[in-house]
Amino acid sequence: MKSIRQNGATLIELLISVVISLIILASLLGMYVTSTANSSQTLKSSKLNQELTSLLTVMTNDIRRAGINGQAMPEPDQNPFWKPGATDIFIPPSKTSCILYSYDADLDGTICLQDIDSDPDTHNCADVKGDIKPDTNIYGFSLESGVVYMLDSLGAESHEIDDTICITDPADPQYRDDKHSVGWKPLTDPNTTRISKLEFSLAENCINRDDPSTGCPGNTDDNLVYIDEVEIRLQGELREDSSVKLNLGRNVDGDPSSEGIYVRVRNPRVDLVE
Repeated sequence: MKSIRQNGATLIELLISVVISLIILASLLGMYVTSTANSSQTLKSSKLNQELTSLLTVMTNDIRRAGINGQAMPEPDQNPFWKPGATDIFIPPSKTSCILYSYDADLDGTICLQDIDSDPDTHNCADVKGDIKPDTNIYGFSLESGVVYMLDSLGAESHEIDDTICITDPADPQYRDDKHSVGWKPLTDPNTTRISKLEFSLAENCINRDDPSTGCPGNTDDNLVYIDEVEIRLQGELREDSSVKLNLGRNVDGDPSSEGIYVRVRNPRVDLVE
């Protein structure tokens, strides 16, 4: 009887083919999972970068306005928005995550701070324009419990800038109700981003406009020009994934002495030596 030869794959060959196919499939699946994870991490990093960059833009643009006065003064040192110890840039030593300053937002040249002088017509505390809120024109930023707050304005009983204004928590015993009739408003979303670090520092460069050779502090009747520069250090992380962190600045990774973002105030402060 004549035998018939059959062509086809043996069981062993089929098993080998299946194993090879599974290996290829696993490799492709691993590449897909890795690519998806990387894309997700990239999206999270981009989201955090956008949040912090937007926050930094708001802060730098507003801080640059410090000292701006919409009206001409008889003498440059009479700018009510640059009164030393009253309305100039203030960073409390006890809370460097807060900065306060003043500028003429409505360009009327008036500011409602009772301790600047004794003339109510000068600081406009009577609110002659009839607005709901008086012209306090005090602004700032402060970090509290991972949230950055922005100071829109102060109450009618406000005095000069001091560290109690930086207290954003009404439960704090030093919280001043009379200084917060409008008060602090959250600038960042606590459900999205946690700001882990916000620090401000101030550097002043002094120029003696009348006698550059003498410099500062100068002699009697010398006009001293102060050019202020604010350094901002900002760090944050995502609430949904705390491993996604971002630190804005130069050479900031793990270096406490590293530099942040520098903001130069557009309007210099002028003091007259008495």
